[in-house]
Amino acid sequence: MSRSLSVAATASLRNLKLDKIEGDATVGSNGFDELDKVLSEVQLALSELEGALGEISFDPDDPVSIEAAIQDMYRMVDEKTEGYSSNEVVQSLVEQTKEGLREQIIQQAGRARLASDGGE
Repeated sequence: MSRSLSVAATASLRNLKLDKIEGDATVGSNGFDELDKVLSEVQLALSELEGALGEISFDPDDPVSIEAAIQDMYRMVDEKTEGYSSNEVVQSLVEQTKEGLREQIIQQAGRARLASDGGE
C-alpha cells in the first residue's frame, strides 16, 4: 500500500561549519571591500536559508519518491541562494545545508517505515 509523507523542509544552520574564507587577504581598501562583500553575502544567504524552505511529499516506502523529494529540496535551497553562486563561502554553506536536509529526509522516511512495520 502506497502512502505519502509530507514534511516541511526546514533548514537549521546550527551545525554548519565555516572552515575558512578563501580569497585575497592583502591589506588595503580593495581587500577589505572584497571581504566585506563576501561576509555581507554570507549573512544574507544565511538569512534566506534559515527556517522553512517549503513543503515536500514522498512515499517513505519508495526510494524513487524519496530521491525525488531530495531533489525538490535541493531546488528549494538553490532558489533561495541563486544570487550568491559566485561566493565560495556561501556555496560551501549551501552544500552543507543540502546534505543536512538530505539526511533529515532519509531519517524521516526510515522512521515512517519503522512506525508502519511496528503498527501492522
